Amino acid sequence: MYEYRAKLTKVVDGDTVDVDIDLGFGVWLKDERVRIMGIDTPESRTRDKVEKVFGLASKYRLKDLLAKDCTLKTFAAKDGEDMKGKFGRILGDFIAPDGRMITEIMIEEGHAVRYHGQNKADVVEADEFESGIRAILNLGHTFGHAIEVAQGYGNWLHGEAVSAGMVMAARLSQSMDWLSDKDVKRTIKLIKSAGLPTKPPNISVEKYLELMMLDKKTKDSG
Repeated sequence: MYEYRAKLTKVVDGDTVDVDIDLGFGVWLKDERVRIMGIDTPESRTRDKVEKVFGLASKYRLKDLLAKDCTLKTFAAKDGEDMKGKFGRILGDFIAPDGRMITEIMIEEGHAVRYHGQNKADVVEADEFESGIRAILNLGHTFGHAIEVAQGYGNWLHGEAVSAGMVMAARLSQSMDWLSDKDVKRTIKLIKSAGLPTKPPNISVEKYLELMMLDKKTKDSG
């Protein structure tokens, strides 16, 4: 691996950034696009509004983690040059201010998955029983499915129901001291930025519980 001093110029999304790279002796590579190798994050520029919420969360988290002046580690290709992907982007990773690698932090915090060229179908196949990484894809779905059934399918679009469900899940987590008020507000802000609803329809607690117990994503606590 090669190690460079770099200056962050733009965070494109949760796994791609633009940087100026210091080659030494006053020589800089300007506006080089770097694809963070080994992870994949949801798209922040997509028509799928639910995915966009997760994509924006990943993008903002990466922006929080990277300092303006950062350290880039790249991988060596067979010809000794920096390894590049199929779109001509440099493949590398960054060292966070605390010394950890960005890839590990993003994966650990649930903002990214390990990337081996897989799509959602591959994630589902790799976690058939939804015990690990696949659960990330299900955030808000248990509340969302209850909303869809209670309101009648078609009255609320699936993405709208799931987005409201994500807020409900965040508020429930806050009540159990798993999330802070800041985290909940950030969740609501992200969902609103995607143009999705954050307030669920008026459904009784009893009805929610009845429908949620029928949902396949509900885990048996016993």
